Amino acid sequence: MRRTLSDATSTVELLRPDLMSRLDSETLARARIALRELLSAFDSAIEADISALTLARDRLRSPSPTQEALRELMTHTELVEAHGNRYAAPLVAAIAGSLSMLLNHVPEPIALPLSLVDAHVDALKALAGAFGNRADDPTGIELTHLLREQVQSSIQSWRRSAA
Repeated sequence: MRRTLSDATSTVELLRPDLMSRLDSETLARARIALRELLSAFDSAIEADISALTLARDRLRSPSPTQEALRELMTHTELVEAHGNRYAAPLVAAIAGSLSMLLNHVPEPIALPLSLVDAHVDALKALAGAFGNRADDPTGIELTHLLREQVQSSIQSWRRSAA
């Protein structure tokens, strides 16, 4: 679940080999400490947000879900999306954004397709654990597209029903 500093160092070496050769050992050590702190902050923030998101989703499973439970789910979804953007985890941000779109368009809490919410939450758990900052991960990209398509289908269905 944890990312490693060697992953980040390898990326820097690949993208900017000239930069790595100009860094002295003290500067590199400080950079590694800062990166370790950043990675730890991301892990902590995203894990807390996804745990809260999971609890909020569970509250919607009641026989008569409320607007309050829906708002709580939206709040935690927005936090996950913000942390995905802040910590350069584009797939995490994209899937949280897809869930936000679904929640913003649901006509009433009872109409929310919980299986689609579950799919989003499960995807977020998996991507956060696998360092969802790899924008080029084919599985993550495909999953993001599939979830977005299902969200669009739900929204279109609600619009047809309302017309």
